[in-house]
Amino acid sequence: MQKHNYNFLLLMVLVAFSIVFTGCKKDDEPSVSTKAQLTTGTWKVVNYQYVTSINGVEADKETETPEGTETYEFKSDGTVTMVSTDSDGNKDTETAKWELSNGDKTLTVTFSDDEKQVVIIKEISSNKLVVTGSESSSSNGITYKFEYTTTFSK
Repeated sequence: MQKHNYNFLLLMVLVAFSIVFTGCKKDDEPSVSTKAQLTTGTWKVVNYQYVTSINGVEADKETETPEGTETYEFKSDGTVTMVSTDSDGNKDTETAKWELSNGDKTLTVTFSDDEKQVVIIKEISSNKLVVTGSESSSSNGITYKFEYTTTFSK
């Protein structure tokens, strides 16, 4: 009888431990959609990085920061307001339309003259946005590729 009580007690302790440890599982962070992150707050350009390649070989790489400030405010109605302020305080404001595609990985901004800027969202969080894009051209058997990365913060 003593052995039976010991086995029962051991079983109860094991059940109690399994309940405690499975009950204390850390909940996953709720994921926030790309659109929600994009449309919350104003994004400020931190820097631009440019890479130029000729026939697949990197020819030039540079990083620059805006001389003034450049901000983007994406609104849930599909518009974006871009404000550039130079070092003298002069402002230039432009409004365009934006949309996400390709599983919220591609951001397309369409300007008033119907020119489109298409970039890939490499990283997005509540306070950081990194987008990349590229353009290529060929002439006389030489291929030129221009890649750019823009980093934003809130």
